[in-house]
Formats: sequence, structure tokens, C-alpha cells
Amino acid sequence: MDNNRLESISVSAVNTYFSRNGYVVPHTSEQDKTPLWDGQLFIYKKRDEFSNETFNCQIPVQIKSSYHNGGKFPNRTTHSVQLTDLRNYLEDGGLVYYKVLISDDKEQIYCAFLNKLELKRAIEAAKGNSSRTIELRKMPSDYQEVLKEFFRIHIQRNNPIMDVNDMPAKMNAVLAPAFEGEITSLPYLATHPIDFLIKTSDNQKFYPSTGPVSLHYSDVIRKPVSVHNETYYDSFEILYDTDGIHFTVDDILTVIRPYKTTTEDGSPAKGHFQINVKPRLLSKYLQGLRFVLSLGEHKEISFGELHQDLPELNPMDSFFSDSRTNLAHWTKVQETLTLLGVSDEFDIENLSDDELHYLNILVKGIYDKKPISVKFNGQGLLNSKYSNLYIAVVVSKNDDGTYQFLNIYDPNITISYRIDEKQRQITSIFSMLFEQEILPSNIIWDKVLPFYKKYQKV
Repeated sequence: MDNNRLESISVSAVNTYFSRNGYVVPHTSEQDKTPLWDGQLFIYKKRDEFSNETFNCQIPVQIKSSYHNGGKFPNRTTHSVQLTDLRNYLEDGGLVYYKVLISDDKEQIYCAFLNKLELKRAIEAAKGNSSRTIELRKMPSDYQEVLKEFFRIHIQRNNPIMDVNDMPAKMNAVLAPAFEGEITSLPYLATHPIDFLIKTSDNQKFYPSTGPVSLHYSDVIRKPVSVHNETYYDSFEILYDTDGIHFTVDDILTVIRPYKTTTEDGSPAKGHFQINVKPRLLSKYLQGLRFVLSLGEHKEISFGELHQDLPELNPMDSFFSDSRTNLAHWTKVQETLTLLGVSDEFDIENLSDDELHYLNILVKGIYDKKPISVKFNGQGLLNSKYSNLYIAVVVSKNDDGTYQFLNIYDPNITISYRIDEKQRQITSIFSMLFEQEILPSNIIWDKVLPFYKKYQKV
């Protein structure tokens, strides 16, 4: 088959494709003598409405052809392009490149959407060679995908490229939809690469060197999070991500609901979840443990009006048994601090191993009221650090050599100081506390004065 026939068939095939498309009017011709290009594609905003009001843009087109000697058409093909031509294409701003493989009785259209970013990559990959082989794929069956590629070429042709490292710290992103109705929903933005322009403070617009990106919307929703009609949190974060809508509760639970409610075979689409309760502030940690244990028991959750069953949860898993153990232990710690009069939040995330060890001793001595076998240097006031807290207790030695912890507010505690060689004056434990470099966290100021007053002489 001679070249004239090949060119005639290839141009006719491309024109026919766009005639069926309804958005594009091709202005191409056979045996075109224009250097580098074979014509222009006029793209419109609305299907089958070709007017000045609906005109969107135009981009150059190059059409090549080659004889295919029988057999099945491949999914992709290649074509060698001179480096000089690639540089000229880049200087002009980009184009769409077609190659039509033609057999004796049919043809197949292949395309490469050579926007400026693609052309830059092709030129860099040539590494000094006089030509570069480009890859072309079968023409997409989805017209909307083709229109997006056309518009990507168009906005790169009409806006300078800005490297991501040069982007200003504060900027506005202007979405650039390829056709009316492209940006239809937040799930669409999260799952489809979208073109956008960077608008600087002086109103200049640039196309980012990253190319199109998907946009993930997030927000904090001020609605209750409840399990079995019991509210645990008053808000949650929602994120539209690539794999679905993420509902996150206080960095503890993330439930991911897929965008499609059914799978390809018609069965219900399953979401998934992630649970992780990290030690942090004690009150928040206990709240998180109670929350996840309720999840395991009832296997459901409500985010505002949205209800989600979680049948995959197994309350017998080691995670839930560990959570029950941790809840019992740290509840006892919290009650110990309450007995001691500590009102500050307790940061348990950064407790050292030694602090954890002595915290367990503190709970044993104060909450359980058990004797302590650890040796102390004498007896009296003990002021110890536990993460962000300094806690003071009184240590009293028992007859068997063990020690007893006493709350500093225990009414049975008495201390005295020497007035002279014969007399001692009884006073409050707080006299010793106020000699400390750091006042303990379990000082209750409303109790300080009454404690002093009871030692006043009548």
C-alpha cells in the first residue's frame, strides 16, 4: 500500500473518530505541506454545539501512518521523532500526536498527548541522541478522557510551567475543568487527576510542574460519634481519599467507606477500618479505651446521622483483651491521682520505664494501701516525678521494715520541728512541702490554710 493511500486512510480515520465524538471539529487535510503539523483540532464545551459561544480551545495535531502486516493490532505502538521536532513542539506549546496502523481491511488509531511536561521528559530522555522514540497507546474509548488530555495540552500551551520548588508559600489554586460537569463531586476530585493553575499574589497564573493531581478534601464535622446510642465524641474528621471516604475519630479509629456501594459482581462493597489507641493524656486514653471496647461489643458506630455496621470486629481478639487490661490498670491510676488530689492532666505518652515502675508502686501504696518493700532513705516526705507531674506522699516505716505510703492530706500525719533543746512544735506537712524546689501537683490550695489553722494555739 503506497504512502498516499496510507495518509488518506489515516486522516480519514482520525476525522471519523472525532465526527463520532461530537466535541471536536478537526481541520486536517491529506498531503498537508505545513511543517511539523497536519492541522488543528477545534474543541467545544458542549456536544454537538459548534458555535463561538461554546468554543473552548484549539490544539495542533500531527498524524502519521504505517502499514500493519496482518494479525491483531497491539495495545501500543511507537514512533521515532527527531529531537529537533520535539524541541519545536515544546517551543510552540505542545500537540496531540496520532499514528494510524493500517492493514488491508481495517485500521487502528494510536495517540500520544504531548503536552509541555511530556515533551520536556521526552527531550531529557533522548540524552543527546538525534531522535527519541515515543510510545503511543490505543485511542481511549472514553471521550471525556480524551477531552481532559486535550485541555491539559491547551492550558499548558497558554500558561508558563512553575517548578514545585518555586511555588510561593501562600497561593491560590484555580481548578481548570476540561469540560462542563467534569468536576461533579468530592469523590470525583479524590479519584481523578485534576488540572489546576497556581495564582500568585500579583494575579499571575502558572501551571505546576507536578502536572494534574487528585484533590483530597477534609473537614471536621461537629456531630456526635456514638456507639449503641452512647455518645463518646462530639466531632469527627472526614477525608475524601483515593480509596473512599475516611471517617476518623480522635486518631483512634478510621472507618473507610468505598465510593461504590457494590462490587462488579453486584455484591455489597466492604469498607475497612483501622483502630489504634495510643497512650497520651490519661483522660483521653481512658476515653479511647472505653470507646473501642464498646465498638467491639456492639460492632456498630454512628457518625452523626450516618450509621455503619462493623461485623468484622471480634471482641475476643487480643487487641480487645489487651484494651480491657489497660482500661482496668489505668483506671486505677486515675483513681489514685484523684485520691491524692491531682487535678492536672497526666501525660502518659512520655513516661520512662523507671517512672512506670514507681507509678505502679505509688498505686500499690495509695490505692491498694499495701506495704511497700522498696527501701527508702529514711521516712518522711517523698516528692517524685512522673512525666509532667510531681507527686508528694508521706513515707512511714512499719515495724517489719516495710514502708507505708500516706496521702499528704491524711489527718493522722503529724510533724514537728525543734524550738529548743526541750520543746518541739507540731506543724503541718505543708511546711516541708514549701521547702521543696518544685511544688507537687497534688497541692490543693483550699486545704492548705485549714491544715495550718488546726495547729494554732487556742
